Formats: sequence, C-alpha cells, structure tokens
Amino acid sequence: MKHKAFTMLEIVVVMGVLVAIALVSIPLTVSSIIQTNADAYMRDMTSRFFLQQQLSFSGNGGNDHGIAFDADGITVFTGPSLASATDTAEFGLPSGVAFDETAFGGGATEVVFASGSFRPDVFGYASYTDGTYQHRLQVNSEGLIEYLKTAL
Repeated sequence: MKHKAFTMLEIVVVMGVLVAIALVSIPLTVSSIIQTNADAYMRDMTSRFFLQQQLSFSGNGGNDHGIAFDADGITVFTGPSLASATDTAEFGLPSGVAFDETAFGGGATEVVFASGSFRPDVFGYASYTDGTYQHRLQVNSEGLIEYLKTAL
C-alpha cells in the first residue's frame, strides 16, 4: 500500500502564496479600520455639535453651549467660552486621525451657541485627516451643521 503525501516543495509554494496574500490584505484591512474609525468619530462629533446647538436653543438652564476644536480632539462645554465653562467633556481623536485645520471667523477655535439661539457666534469649519480622506465638520451663519468627507 502506497501513501500519498505533499512534497516539501508543494508545502513551501503554498506557504509562499499565503504569505503574499497576508502581505497585501493586512495593510488594506488596517487602512480600512482607520477610515472607519475616523468616519465614526466625525459623525459622533457632528451629533455632539448638534446637541450643543439644541441645548442652547432649548434654553437649558439659561446657559450658552459650545464646542472647541484642537489638535487633541474636541471639548464640548457649557458657558460663554471654554475658558469660563461650568461643565466640559473632552473627546480625543482616534488612532490614525490627525487634526488638519480650523477656519472659523476671526481665527476662533471654538463655536458658541447663545442661550435661546440656533445661530453660532462664528461660522466656518474644522477638518481632520486619516491619510486618505479629509473629514470636515462645518457650521454656517444660520447654524446648519454639516459633515463632509472628501478624498485627498
């Protein structure tokens, strides 16, 4: 009775093919995870931005509400400015996402909604990048908040 088995050459060829597939798929998978995290983060920040606007419009405690942007992420706050805030919450950037720029009126890095109002004190945008896409969170003079994602 003769036993059939794979030769060493066949095993080495199969291992080489598997390594080649892994070398191609792992970077693609990591890039996809970073892009997904960036997109989820920006959608979450859009929701937080909208919530700050809603809290201000509803007159929640008669307080202003705002959001500040910086290289480490965002800070949502209650009060007329981040410096004089009575309540803050910080949200850092996910891995693989970097701060790009802010372009709010007068060089501001924070947007405040006055109590009872939908309109922000400044308008413009903050953008972040994941290396493949630019993620832009913008607000116009009427208070419309929008999230845009464009390829670099």
